[in-house]
Amino acid sequence: MKVKYVGIKLKSECNTISSEQFYEELERISGFIVESPSSERHYYFDNTTREGYLLGLVVTLKDQRRFCKASMDDGELTLKTEDLIGEDKLVDFNFLAIRKDTRKGIYQYYHNSCSANTFGDVCKRKFYENKEFLIHNEYLQLAPGEAPYDNSKQYEKAKKKYAGRPKFAILIDSREVDQIIRSYRKVKELDVTFEAVESPTDAAIAARQLSDSVSLKYRIGVTEDVENIAQAARQLCNTFGFIRGKAVAEDEFGEERIVNLINCPHDFGQEDFDDLAYRVDELKASEFVDNDILDDLVSILEKPENAPIFAVDN
Repeated sequence: MKVKYVGIKLKSECNTISSEQFYEELERISGFIVESPSSERHYYFDNTTREGYLLGLVVTLKDQRRFCKASMDDGELTLKTEDLIGEDKLVDFNFLAIRKDTRKGIYQYYHNSCSANTFGDVCKRKFYENKEFLIHNEYLQLAPGEAPYDNSKQYEKAKKKYAGRPKFAILIDSREVDQIIRSYRKVKELDVTFEAVESPTDAAIAARQLSDSVSLKYRIGVTEDVENIAQAARQLCNTFGFIRGKAVAEDEFGEERIVNLINCPHDFGQEDFDDLAYRVDELKASEFVDNDILDDLVSILEKPENAPIFAVDN
């Protein structure tokens, strides 16, 4: 399993709550827990240890007492079930680092762990909780002695002072799709979907009567060189009816990558999960800032070739 490095942006768009204050609040409540029916997530933040960076760790404890593994005996595959011992839990982890000057950073993600968007949603929720607290205190100063929020005029004035919202986004590669594909050494496959007004076969005539359009999906095995594939991908994206597509590519190290033909996230590399898991052995979550995985994330943010991506927005 591969661990991907995802570019993110997290900032405040509220004039009276700066991004720095947003980050300080996340550090203040570091260690908070968000529960769901199937998991329990612990969110840790550090805004002071490494100058210029907000650092973070998300730890997901799964509500699962048993797990399965497989063994091969004399060519026969056998499944075995084991129970966790005592208070042990199955766990996922996600490290992150954000530059405080540009509000952009790197989030580490692998399959079934906490997604970047889920992380962003939780941060935004905490922003709004703090915002409501500040509005409440402002109202009490504007309307002393009055119950919240009987004085609607002063309440609206308090809300106006803290107007604005948080913003979270995945960093999207702004290059044209052919430029993105040319950055890979090999493309194995193109997978594109179109929405058409005609049914592809007579057998679909009944369905056609019930719908305005039909989705057509083409999977194209690729034998051409990357240059020709890049041109073909750009033409497909500009064809009427195109709605989505992806390419299966290989980078210079032979690692397989999935390239979205539209809204393609920046690719900042990946790592084998087994190698990464070894580096968190015996890690105390509250002391996550001492782990050298964060050095890798900061290194990505400080690479000269990534400077335009992590620069301040115009």
